[in-house]
Amino acid sequence: MEKEISLKKARIEEFWHAFLSENPNSNSASFFGGTHLKNENTVTKRKIFLSTEDVKKAEGLCNGSDVLLYNFYCSALSILVSKYEENFSFLSPVNQFEGSRESKGLFVLKPLVESTQSFKEIFSSQKETLLKSIEYAFDLGTFEDSFLDFESFQKNEPFGLLVNSTNEEVPAIVKTVFDFDLKNESPYLEISIKGEMYDAGLLEVFGENFNVLFHEVLQNTYGAIATLAFRGSRENHILEEINQPKNDFPLDKNILELLQEQCARQKDKIAIVNGSKTITYTELDAQTNQLGRYIQDSFQTGKDMLFGMMLSRSVNMVKGILSVWKAGSAYVPMATNLSDEALLHIIENSNLKAVITDSTEVLEQLSRLSHNVAVIDLSTLLPMLGALSDTPVPVTVSSKDLAYVIYTSGSTGKPKGAMIEHFGMLNHIGAKIQEMGIHNNSIVAQNAPHTFDISVWQFFAPLVAGGTSVIYDDEVVLNVNQLVHKMAEDKITLLELVPSYLLEMLHELENEDNTIPLALDIIILNAETLTKAMVKRWLDLYPAVPIVNTYGATEVSDDISHYVMTEVPEYHSVPVMKAIIQNVEIHIVDEHKNRVPLGVKGEILLAGPCVGRGYFNDGKRTDEAFLKGPMEGITSLERIYKTGDSGRFLSDGTLEFLGRNDNQVKILGYRIELDAIENIASGLPQVKNAKAIAYTDQQIIALYYVADTEIDTAIFEEELLKALPSYMLPSAYVHMNSFPVTANGKIDKKRLPEITDKDLVKSEYTPPSNEIEEKLVTIWKEILNKEKIGIHDDFFALGGNSLMAMRVFNKVSNEFGIKVDFKSFFNKPTIGSLGLEILFLTEQESIKEENLFELDI
Repeated sequence: MEKEISLKKARIEEFWHAFLSENPNSNSASFFGGTHLKNENTVTKRKIFLSTEDVKKAEGLCNGSDVLLYNFYCSALSILVSKYEENFSFLSPVNQFEGSRESKGLFVLKPLVESTQSFKEIFSSQKETLLKSIEYAFDLGTFEDSFLDFESFQKNEPFGLLVNSTNEEVPAIVKTVFDFDLKNESPYLEISIKGEMYDAGLLEVFGENFNVLFHEVLQNTYGAIATLAFRGSRENHILEEINQPKNDFPLDKNILELLQEQCARQKDKIAIVNGSKTITYTELDAQTNQLGRYIQDSFQTGKDMLFGMMLSRSVNMVKGILSVWKAGSAYVPMATNLSDEALLHIIENSNLKAVITDSTEVLEQLSRLSHNVAVIDLSTLLPMLGALSDTPVPVTVSSKDLAYVIYTSGSTGKPKGAMIEHFGMLNHIGAKIQEMGIHNNSIVAQNAPHTFDISVWQFFAPLVAGGTSVIYDDEVVLNVNQLVHKMAEDKITLLELVPSYLLEMLHELENEDNTIPLALDIIILNAETLTKAMVKRWLDLYPAVPIVNTYGATEVSDDISHYVMTEVPEYHSVPVMKAIIQNVEIHIVDEHKNRVPLGVKGEILLAGPCVGRGYFNDGKRTDEAFLKGPMEGITSLERIYKTGDSGRFLSDGTLEFLGRNDNQVKILGYRIELDAIENIASGLPQVKNAKAIAYTDQQIIALYYVADTEIDTAIFEEELLKALPSYMLPSAYVHMNSFPVTANGKIDKKRLPEITDKDLVKSEYTPPSNEIEEKLVTIWKEILNKEKIGIHDDFFALGGNSLMAMRVFNKVSNEFGIKVDFKSFFNKPTIGSLGLEILFLTEQESIKEENLFELDI
């Protein structure tokens, strides 16, 4: 007898070893768990009533067999779940079948659903697997230790499935149960999830969709499942509502006509402020008419002709852009510190007619490169334009003409130029004016680099509305304390930042003895993940100033949504959209370009006339990122942009941003979602920010995190292992006080400390050797919150960023009474190098003082 039991156990074990190895789980449940849950100590339940007529029809087709009935509902449910989950399985008790009521055995089903299959084919193929699985039902406690990769199977949360079961108990590893009660007078499906869902409405939508699909398979058992309808009226209504714009800014005039109207109304009102420099509407109009006329007379101008704008953000910058538009052409913003290679690429790729500048360094660089591109030197030209007429320049600007081409970094290393037309630009400016309440008394901060699309609306939305744009130089922007006080002094009413800069600003504001009286009506965040903690900290300081999260892309003329908050949202993360701006559609699709259901992660597509033309003179990358519509079942619009971003719609149409699609890697053969590691790590109360980086050459993952103090690795691993398999654990945990950021405030992954075989080998400690170095070590310790800093340690490798570097310079200036070169520090960011520069500068100051003393004598 014991031998028979042993043989039976061996056969069962062999069967499930083979089954689990052939049908591995690779994805954790994303729709029915994961980030949709906020509290595991409760249960979310939703009861969905089924059509009595459909239930009776299904029973008739199954001829009273409870196994066939189970298979029928399992097949129908599998078709629907396959639209929500990439990979899933069902774990069910056999005691729900006649003849097995006393058994405690379990069986697993992993439905394989192909869109070309019919319901009949899925039902038939699954029937054989089901009968075999029931035959080899297993006891979980007996086989748990011997199952192949059972830990992975358990972590990936199989679903429980019950059909007319009198015993509702399912194993503890089951987090989601589908329980069909078909004998009830009003038959229903009850979905139970261990945990409180942020958005339980998604279950109601799912249930309605099941009713629709179940009715469809009963009507058409032989049709391909790809052709079967599954969306209920609620989901269809929400998807339609998502693309109903809430603003209607008139677009019957171009930006030059709108600005001309404001120049006639505002006249002597200040249009632009830049430090001590100001210019009125009348002066701006007259001077740009003169410069525009000069450009038109001196160069080949007209539709889609491009002029480079290579100067610092200033009044001259605005003059240059407006003059190029008035000459009927478009501009290309260019940083003044471009490398020779990047500068030549942009000049040649865009076929620039001229480069406009007022910088001696830029003039020298262009001269050194010996390129034949023409140069317009505003420093010498502007004083000579007085003789030219300041009447409007005769020009026709079409909404389909290019307004600007912004070059962004490309995966190949060569910048790619995103082409934006006047229609898209003005559409976005109009949305900012209407939705952010910009008017003739608005004073807007212009703090973004001119090479980023944010700058376009910051320059021109206030002017179109008759307000004022205040341009802040880089030195002011990089000194958070100075910017905050300048904004208060200038009575700024509207500001847009990236979240990493907001963190620095919050630090400054919270450390003030008294709340700084900002005149802000609203604050906008973009380009990075805005956390609920940031929203709370802002609203705690300024409860009357709404905070806005946005979503968009350079390729679609900037932001396409504004999510306004006056309180911390109840969602899992801060949404980026509730309503969309006019002339744009948003869709979320799977890898086959099929629309995904509500609550399901997919790629975000943006469509409409706000979408740019593509990348200038770069057909290959344009074809990769832009699609030509119409797209059947998705949109009738002609222009479609593939953002490469992941997101999902919630049951009320809110958009949740889920990161980049390319944030997925393979380590040791396993597919790793870096976003998942980051999201869980960020959930720890001590962690302010987290970034997971894969070093594929070393086949390891490093988790970089920002926190006040270093966190024990065991704390991270305990939290991560609650939701992730062990192969997704990072090999290194790197504590930082803040992340290094790029010029536009995004995390600069290139400047994160590199992981070596010894897990972050630091330079050999070298103590300070003189008084200057000792003072610098004290300053660095205070700003970086580090105990031991050597004179050869890299400032950025220790967690510093450009904003913190500005704090260093402020303290150095106060301590030594000198001003060090900001750019040189970035080349050699060590105490040793900085100390030598301070020593040199102090000696120079001493020589000057000695010379002055001799002159006095």
